[in-house]
Order: sequence, then C-alpha cells, then structure tokens
Amino acid sequence: ESLTLFNLFAIRDGTVYTYEDCAVETATFSATEGGPMQLSMTVVGKQETASGTAGATTLLDLTTQPFVLMDAVATVASSSRQIAGFSLTVRNFLEVKYRNSTTPTQIVATDREVTLDLPISFGTDSALYGSALAGVAVSLALTNGNCSLTWSMTKVQAPKNPIPIGERNIIDFPWRGVARKDGTTLELTTVLDS
Repeated sequence: ESLTLFNLFAIRDGTVYTYEDCAVETATFSATEGGPMQLSMTVVGKQETASGTAGATTLLDLTTQPFVLMDAVATVASSSRQIAGFSLTVRNFLEVKYRNSTTPTQIVATDREVTLDLPISFGTDSALYGSALAGVAVSLALTNGNCSLTWSMTKVQAPKNPIPIGERNIIDFPWRGVARKDGTTLELTTVLDS
C-alpha cells in the first residue's frame, strides 16, 4: 500500500537532470482502436539536480513490441466485451509537505482511486448499461507474443452515463466506473508476465 520513491533522469540541452525521491500522483494507461497502449503520468519529486548519470541504456529492451488494443481481452461481469478503447487511471492522493524547506521534505500518499473507462458497443452489450451500481468484476488482459499484462478488479461500480443519441453510426456507451476494495482484495491487481 505504500509508494516506493524513485529517481527520474532527463536530458535537456545536453545536461543530465536528476529528479530525486519521486512519487506518482496519477498514472493513466490507455489505448484506442489502431493504436498502441500509452502511459501518461504526473510525478512529484523532492529535488532537481543538474548533472549526473542516467545509467546504462543497454538495460532497455528494444526487441519487444508494444501492447495494442487488438491484443486486449476485456471481461466485464463474467462476459467478454467488445471495446473501442480503454483508460485505466490510478490516482494516489499525494500530500506534499515543505516543513521549513524550499523543497518538499515529505511526499505521502493519503488515498488511492482507480477509475476505468470502457467505451462498449451499445447494440451488443446494452444489458450492461446501468447494471453495475452494486459492482461487477472486470478483467483487462493484453498479450503480445509471450508477454502479457493483466489488470483485475473484483468490484467496479459504474453508474448510468448519458447515451449519445441522434447519431447514425455505431453507438458506444461510456461505461465508466470506480474500482473498490472488496473485503481483503485490493481494488486493483496487476500481473505482468514475460
């Protein structure tokens, strides 16, 4: 439940900058039709220092391909669902304290919220619309070759959202929910296999 602090390195104008004791405020994993999975993060750190070493770049694996939406299998309420994309956001409500300092002295996560956005075809999955107020199990798995990434949530609460009307194309209803802890089971379980 506690966040692990880490260092980030950036190269700007030929200078290496080190950002020390960073923590993730928000991380959003997303993909849309025809595109690779993307990660967008908001990071809070304690200190920026010019110069330093970024480490060996040989540790980067450039041989594997990214996960794409067509690799995804979405299971909602025990049934496989056709999705037009997904967005999974983890937000750690960071509290930053400066305690007699111009730089942060403490970065503490005070809470965590996991939200999921799945645009689902209304014509084939209309029974799911408004059915998740009590919470349903959701699994989102992406596989590429011998590498797989699976997110599991045992209880996602999704209220009814307005359905776009007046369109002649395929209608996707915005199934948006918040993952909740279920007994001792955490709201989000992540498994990365390679």
